[in-house]
Amino acid sequence: MAKIGKLESGVASHFVGLGGVVIFDKPANYTNATAASLANPKDVGDILEDSFSYTGEDVTMESIKNEQGETVVSYAVNGTISYEFTVMSTSADVLKTFLLGNDISAGLDSSSNWLEASAAVGIGDELATFVAPIAFLNQDLNQAILLPKARVTASPVRDGKLLGVKVSVVAEKLVTANLYTMMVYYTAKANYA
Repeated sequence: MAKIGKLESGVASHFVGLGGVVIFDKPANYTNATAASLANPKDVGDILEDSFSYTGEDVTMESIKNEQGETVVSYAVNGTISYEFTVMSTSADVLKTFLLGNDISAGLDSSSNWLEASAAVGIGDELATFVAPIAFLNQDLNQAILLPKARVTASPVRDGKLLGVKVSVVAEKLVTANLYTMMVYYTAKANYA
């Protein structure tokens, strides 16, 4: 008779808190890409307190019943993996990355104008959506969740007195020899410059 063993071979692992969000350049070819080949990792900066949340849809079960109301066959309907967060900065880099903004001439270079400004970022000429790898680091920077192929959307948002950028990401299906839709790294160490 078999005895009950433990599912986890060691101490349980818990992904707690958010220590950082890292965005990468989109790979030219996902077929040959690896986690190590993801280029140009950039920490997106401060994330508004309590704005990071899981927004995915749960897996559900559907039943096909007979005339007596008894379940004869059940099947699963897959859910989604998605998150959202608010970047606190509205710097030119953040606006150009997440809102697909462009540098434009402000044309306000003298004190006789209503505002003195030498440059601006223009946004809103296209839907702010793109595909890119994105990673979430836990509060101790020793675990990571990687969505190597994430659909990213963003919009300006006001939260209290702060104007920020609300970002939503949805993992798109990806299964290659080296990358999966969602990858969880334990016993990791984030390397910052």
